[in-house]
Amino acid sequence: MKIEEYLIDYFPFEKSEIIDFLNEKAKQGLKINGISESDNIWTFIETNSKNIHYDIYLFGEILPDIEFYDSCKLMGWDFLFRTNDFAIFYNEDKVPPLPLIDKSMDKDLENSLYDKVISDIRKDFRKCILLDIVYFLVLFLIFFFLREDTLYDILLLSIECGLLFLLLSTGYYIVLSDLKKRRKIKLRPVIFQILYYFIYQPVSDILFLYFFLDIPISFLNIAIFPFLILNIILMLYLRKRPHSPLLQKLYKHNFS
Repeated sequence: MKIEEYLIDYFPFEKSEIIDFLNEKAKQGLKINGISESDNIWTFIETNSKNIHYDIYLFGEILPDIEFYDSCKLMGWDFLFRTNDFAIFYNEDKVPPLPLIDKSMDKDLENSLYDKVISDIRKDFRKCILLDIVYFLVLFLIFFFLREDTLYDILLLSIECGLLFLLLSTGYYIVLSDLKKRRKIKLRPVIFQILYYFIYQPVSDILFLYFFLDIPISFLNIAIFPFLILNIILMLYLRKRPHSPLLQKLYKHNFS
């Protein structure tokens, strides 16, 4: 049996994009068969049915009860899976039934979810800016008082480490800008998890080398530079290819 896994990284208000993705897989003879606990990895299996149609019910402040799922079944929609943000229903008739929710009601909920996403990203953006400033100052003070290195080398290493975290802030700013202008969102939320992994790991290793192995600071300045360039290239690449197979491989390697 053919099994395929995909990294699904849509915002909850992108309902139509998710349905289009599911329906496209259905045309390819694939039916969704499982969702990971993180909601990011969706598993599809091969199916002989060519008439699978999908619809999604977005969760608002009140989660649906059993009666809701029963009424959906009466409408012709069978419950399949749910995530933290929505429930997935399917139908295998040649002609799909009417949508679960009236478009006008759905639009209001999408707008509400859209506002919530902007609010959350704005908070994350401010948090990253604050973290970047604090991290730079703490690194500088630690380097300055615990090691007898030149002020130039200490400043250079602190700035390089701070720039790595600044990349996260830049990513959040780009997403926030795209959202506010209602443009197509090119940086997906999971990219920040991956970037954080590539940022946190080298910085942690560098600090370990610096404090416990007495590595010269000039060597550390040279060592951290490729990590900085790699993160810049990775962000630019994934912004142009938000659903790249590379993104899926990186996510599964680091978080699965």
